[in-house]
Amino acid sequence: MYGVKKKSNFTGICRNIILIILIWFASANATNNSQTGVSTKALSLGNAVTAYPPGIMSIHYNPAGLSKLKGEGTTFGITYPVTKIRSSFSDDPEYLYSNEHDPISGTNSASDTGAMYLPCYGPISELILMNAGVYKHIPDSKFSFAFGIYSPYSTGFSYDSDESTRFGGIMAYNQRFIYASPAISYKVNDTFSVGLSIGLGQGAEGFEMIFRSPDPVYTNLSGLLDMIDYFYDFIENPTLDFQNFADRLMDFFLTSYDPLCDINMDELKDNLTTSFNIGMLWEPVHWFSAGICYQSKSEGKLTGDYHINYTEILDRSPASELLGLMDGFHGTESGKVSVKWTWPQSTQFGIMLRPFKKLRFMCDLRWENWSAIKREAFKFDQDLQLLQMATLLGYQEGTDKLVFKRDWKDTWNLSYGLEYEIHNSFILRFGYEDRKSYMPDEYFDQLWPVEDCKIYSCGAGIGLSDKIDIDLGFSFIDGEGIKKKSRTDFIYNPYVGLDYKQDTDSYIFSMNINYKW
Repeated sequence: MYGVKKKSNFTGICRNIILIILIWFASANATNNSQTGVSTKALSLGNAVTAYPPGIMSIHYNPAGLSKLKGEGTTFGITYPVTKIRSSFSDDPEYLYSNEHDPISGTNSASDTGAMYLPCYGPISELILMNAGVYKHIPDSKFSFAFGIYSPYSTGFSYDSDESTRFGGIMAYNQRFIYASPAISYKVNDTFSVGLSIGLGQGAEGFEMIFRSPDPVYTNLSGLLDMIDYFYDFIENPTLDFQNFADRLMDFFLTSYDPLCDINMDELKDNLTTSFNIGMLWEPVHWFSAGICYQSKSEGKLTGDYHINYTEILDRSPASELLGLMDGFHGTESGKVSVKWTWPQSTQFGIMLRPFKKLRFMCDLRWENWSAIKREAFKFDQDLQLLQMATLLGYQEGTDKLVFKRDWKDTWNLSYGLEYEIHNSFILRFGYEDRKSYMPDEYFDQLWPVEDCKIYSCGAGIGLSDKIDIDLGFSFIDGEGIKKKSRTDFIYNPYVGLDYKQDTDSYIFSMNINYKW
């Protein structure tokens, strides 16, 4: 609980805190980033590998590529992303909202570490991705078999609790970890192969935020309840002179920068989510190949705990008692919550050109169906105090369920890869990907810090012996930046009256060790 100065503007704050809760649940899922930690080789080639599948992890990119493997072997890899989200806040000179100075104005913030849910352990303040797999091809057989584990979607960030961005989100993570992916490919003839993989995985997300509400106070019922509070205060303290009463009345049109509550969403997860990948690979000549891979959507019902701690400013109100809404706001509220989350389906098309024996050029086009996420519904195990108030203010979905609109958009991304074999035991790789954001402007906030970005990659394949080789990779993700003018036309904005700038950079280090038995 945060010690704050108690104000009488109770119901205006009630409306704002209710809407805060609504947008919290709407955006508690951190940004989903796909294919950043599946395979070192693919990462170094800009993920342009549909027509040139990356060994065992063809399981994800194009299962038909397993037909190119001979004998049997295994792989183990680790990927470590370091992401810095830098934010700055400044006064909007064209927006006059309060006679108080916002203490956030003129400050800067930078994310501290990553965040993720480690299966069988719990949340950690790092983001470390691992992949592993085995394969087997029976001599003279048209079939190849493989089994892998990896993370097709993983993202997470965290800030120090005193950063200015704490009102937009201290910590958030969202991920899908595939812990079992059996795969099979079939070589139809010398030039054409097909493949299938099944993904059994765990979905998880978590979130923490401190809330404040400098939004304008609405009129109608909210304003009426505010005036009831003021009237009670005036009756209880008749020594108040007119100027004091006028000053308090002016607060109705002004703002409070005090924290209102803090919320933690703890380990929402679904331990069995399913998906499948289907791929085809066509290699008519040695210098050209084409591939296509369809990756199905995966749906999960994520269930976990939530905790809400209210500050003193929301403890009790004469207006709430008068209307029989509730006996004030209790200090804490906690329970179980569940939400359905979708990791979208996608399709990748790719070609590979080999103008010289030692040189390969790849190009991929990837479509992701983010527009399938139009709305979400959160179900609670009890009637929430805030939703009781929201119902009075016009909310029509009940007091134990939140339903809201999302309307994300599909993305089309191009990526390119270049590979040059300097020596039969040393290969250089380069990649580039132009990745677009799926987040419409009207839904942007610090919990979904999704920017258009450009990804520059490089890497090497090093042969240590006939049985062992190592892939090394590095990617630099350059966010194109976000600039937002101060706005009040969306549900929760803890930075009303402030212009916002954001710039994101990520550095991804990756390594895979491959062993042939």
